[in-house]
Amino acid sequence: MTLSGGCAVTGASVLAARRTTPGQTTLGLIGRLAAAAVADAGLEPAEVDDVLSPGLTATPLAAAISDVCDMSGTSVGDIDLFALYDCYSIMLALTFEDAGLCAKGEVGPWLLEQDFSHTGNVPTNTHGGQADLAGGMSHLVEAVRQLRGEGGPRQVPDAELALVTGNGATLGEEVALVMGAER
Repeated sequence: MTLSGGCAVTGASVLAARRTTPGQTTLGLIGRLAAAAVADAGLEPAEVDDVLSPGLTATPLAAAISDVCDMSGTSVGDIDLFALYDCYSIMLALTFEDAGLCAKGEVGPWLLEQDFSHTGNVPTNTHGGQADLAGGMSHLVEAVRQLRGEGGPRQVPDAELALVTGNGATLGEEVALVMGAER
């Protein structure tokens, strides 16, 4: 069977992960090191046109990112790596604003002042994002690789915390995850 873009991530307690992969960097999925939050726009399928309107200036990610930072005891300023689901070209801009990295309506000038490369001040989608590697799990897999120090030539130096986002239902549902490496 030919497969293009297959990904998998397994989860376990930190203790179980240490037993099964001794010597491997363990990613925390509890406490301060990781948390997940889901936000729902509450839209019925017939209402997706509301989400796709030219006046779109926010997504449910604002709530999901705020919640996940509260749950994990972190802030967006603590994040070393951003793996942001970019299914539409506007999504990165909306996500940066919704995360509070820049003020609403100021993303254009803000983008021009940032370096999004693996060595930049806002490392984002170091695997190339949807434009390079479309697939729902690729952002999560890249965050895991980065936090384990397996990013190769695109490794983010000293990456300890990652923010991963995803969405579905034409921006009607959003998810945010903060993951951290336990070293």
